[in-house]
Order: sequence, then structure tokens, then C-alpha cells
Amino acid sequence: MTIPDGEPLAQNEPDEKILKGFRVMAGGLVDSFRTQRDVVQTLLGPKANHASGVFREGLLRDFLRTLLPRAVEVSTGYVYGFEKVANSGQMDILVWDSMHSLFV
Repeated sequence: MTIPDGEPLAQNEPDEKILKGFRVMAGGLVDSFRTQRDVVQTLLGPKANHASGVFREGLLRDFLRTLLPRAVEVSTGYVYGFEKVANSGQMDILVWDSMHSLFV
């Protein structure tokens, strides 16, 4: 494995070098998300409406999927309280464990 400056990453490298590589990677993800967000704003305009909200929510769900492990699902829907708590309204973004869930 190598980090952005091209040097091999040994198992016993100092934490600072690992942290530097992580910051570069995270910065790239943030830059990518901001670029996509800006494209959406350019196409749909700065005002919030239903269509732009749906598109922006999808953009955020897709971004979260790139960061989270595959066992974690990112979706939209409702949370049912099974008579213990009130059912939710429609949730724009749900993050849940798809491997150990009682529902789909």
C-alpha cells in the first residue's frame, strides 16, 4: 500500500503518516461531494423545492454509500414503532444494518 507521496506504507509507520494519508483521502471524497452538490445547484438553482430536495437527498444517500460498509444500507422510508412508539413520517435518509434487520 502507498500513500499519496508515493512512499510505501509499512505496518509500523508513525501515526502521523497514516493520518496524513487519511486526510488526503477524506479531502478527495469531500471535494467530490462538493462538486456533485454544485452541479445540482447549477442545474436546479439555489431555491429549495420538492424536486431539488429529492435530488439532493439522493446525492447524500449515494455519498454515504461510498463511505459505509456494504452491510450498512442507506435508503428512504418509514420507521414502524410496532405499537411501542409512534410510527415515523417519511424519512429522507435511513441508515440501517441490513445484515441484522427485522425488516426490509
